[in-house]
Amino acid sequence: MQFATLDTWQHLKSEALTESNPLLDCPLCGGEGYFCEECAHDAPDDECEHDDAEPCEECSGEGQLHYNDINEGVWLLAGHFSWQQYFRELIQTARDVTEFYALDFLGIAGQAIKASQRAQH
Repeated sequence: MQFATLDTWQHLKSEALTESNPLLDCPLCGGEGYFCEECAHDAPDDECEHDDAEPCEECSGEGQLHYNDINEGVWLLAGHFSWQQYFRELIQTARDVTEFYALDFLGIAGQAIKASQRAQH
């Protein structure tokens, strides 16, 4: 069985998101709609005690925006195509395949892990 490398997975994910253009939490404010430069985090009501938390410029204070509204690099920096997400999906795929075909999970998971190690180098 062959598993996608990180680069291939990122490319396929990006294509799927570009095509479907879903509404997602803003990567700059984390979906809060506000961002405090002084704290360098969101959540002004819960954690930030500064009065100067401004509405997020990226999402205009809405907290969400469509995937195609901003550059793909911003999503990449926000972790939407991270190695950790790739690995979680890789292991989930291995689990799904082994359940569907009644295969040995450890054997298939080993192949998935090999693919992920190639992705790290």
